[in-house]
Amino acid sequence: MEKNDSIFINNYLSNLNVNIYISKFVKCKFPWKEMNAVNQYNKLYYIRGGEGWIKIEDEIFYPQKNELIFIPQGITHSFSNISEDTFLKYYCHFTAKIGSYNLFDIIKFPFKIEVRETEEIENIFEKLVETSNSYKIASSIESKAFLMQLISYYIQNSNIKEIKISKTSTIDKMNKIITYINENIKKDLTISELSGIANLHPNYFTKLFSDLFGMSPVKYINSERMTKAKQFLTCSNMSILEIASNTGFKDAYYFSQIFKKYTQQSPTEYRKNYSLK
Repeated sequence: MEKNDSIFINNYLSNLNVNIYISKFVKCKFPWKEMNAVNQYNKLYYIRGGEGWIKIEDEIFYPQKNELIFIPQGITHSFSNISEDTFLKYYCHFTAKIGSYNLFDIIKFPFKIEVRETEEIENIFEKLVETSNSYKIASSIESKAFLMQLISYYIQNSNIKEIKISKTSTIDKMNKIITYINENIKKDLTISELSGIANLHPNYFTKLFSDLFGMSPVKYINSERMTKAKQFLTCSNMSILEIASNTGFKDAYYFSQIFKKYTQQSPTEYRKNYSLK
């Protein structure tokens, strides 16, 4: 995977929002079978035993114990048992969106991975099942956090060669914009300039960017500038004026105002508290 693609995915994932429909631990009924199903939610299975087959698009799998199976929303799939020893599995049905976009419409992942940290993943699934079926006051927040851990594990343990960004004109343009922002963070970046690079009307560009990344271009640029500023403050001896200049601010006073707004600390206070030098 190219560095620019990795940056795009990382920024895209930072605004991920998930909603859980159902999560359980079950022994599948016999017979367990459905052909050419298409669901408006994603499916995640953690196989703990049994046997059967699952066809996702044109790929057929015979899942084994300690494998995670992922079926994206909107994908045609079929499944069946092959004996009375049906699957024993944890499962979760959920949506995963960035703005109005489905995560897995933009980024493609393999449909199956092997789990090496079996106890860890079983423990997370146990907590996911418990919290998603609970009516305690904060259980919905907890269940989403556990699902996020599972999604993160799946991504981190997927073959990087199998992770791909959908090659549409819109995604190509936004990928190009993210790369441009990161490479020119010290410049005075404007919506007019960025929308021109994407060859889009400024209003449409702003809406499209916000839908994809969950924030406006201006907020994204400031967030990236603050991240860069934190790195300079903790890992360099640059003056506040130099850091301001290298993160796109014309003067140290305005930089300090924005930095304090984002971190609740002045640049000097942040350096004192977190410096690695």
